[in-house]
Amino acid sequence: RVSGFDEALIDIYFDGSGPPTQAPSSLCNAGESSLELSITTDYYSSDTSWTLTYDVSSETIGSGSGYAPNTNYVYSFCITRGAPFTFNIFDTYGDGLCCLYGKGSYIGKVDSEVVFDGASFGSKATHKLTLPTLPGSTSTPQPTLAPNKPTQAPSFPSPTAGPSQSPSAVPSSYPSTVPTSSPTTTPSTSPS
Repeated sequence: RVSGFDEALIDIYFDGSGPPTQAPSSLCNAGESSLELSITTDYYSSDTSWTLTYDVSSETIGSGSGYAPNTNYVYSFCITRGAPFTFNIFDTYGDGLCCLYGKGSYIGKVDSEVVFDGASFGSKATHKLTLPTLPGSTSTPQPTLAPNKPTQAPSFPSPTAGPSQSPSAVPSSYPSTVPTSSPTTTPSTSPS
């Protein structure tokens, strides 16, 4: 327990074990950088939730909710350089993290440099970012989404391999009725 912010007690928790440290870049793949996210909740921490997603693929990188009051949480993520992503933080009551009911805040850092932060907001704060690719980097951004519906195969049968056979030498039996053998009687003068 640490004392601070108007004598409020703040518990500090970290994902993993040990003291808070930035995730070394060596833990991320080539073309990625480590994003450290730190969230300190206010007294009404159950109001707080957040998401971190890639914009193109909508892939969730991380999310959180269900926090203890006046507590600091630290997360580390590997973010693909050149791929746009969005951090959203929500407060269901609509008073943000600061300052009516505590001194909460959030901060995002890449390579120890602050890339977004905040504390006082209403129901939602949004930060859209794209980390620049590094010179000589061979990283590629997140792939684009596949089309919603695949192209359908034609519904008609495939064409034949070659032309059909020549006409037959024997005529068909059609028409099937035999014609009358003699003409009809003399025409009448009135319609029948």
